[in-house]
Amino acid sequence: MEGLAKVEMTLGESQEAQAYQEVREISEMLGGKNSNQDEDEDEDELEAMQREVSDLPVPNAPLSSLAEANGAELPNVPQETDECWARQAPVA
Repeated sequence: MEGLAKVEMTLGESQEAQAYQEVREISEMLGGKNSNQDEDEDEDELEAMQREVSDLPVPNAPLSSLAEANGAELPNVPQETDECWARQAPVA
């Protein structure tokens, strides 16, 4: 086997091994095989992300509905009650 072909083969095997390792790590995480240290690191990372998000400004939401803000009126819709449902004949 030529030198270049051997290097390419070794590189391909290395990439396959790295991909397999990543898949194995993900499978272990999904399977609940995390160590206590992994869980602690995950919790620390989550807390850091929550702190980062909590510092973001929250936009002001309108206090009235969009229809009220535009002066539109909503149609009157009859309100159904439990009593209304009780009077209906049972469906066979």
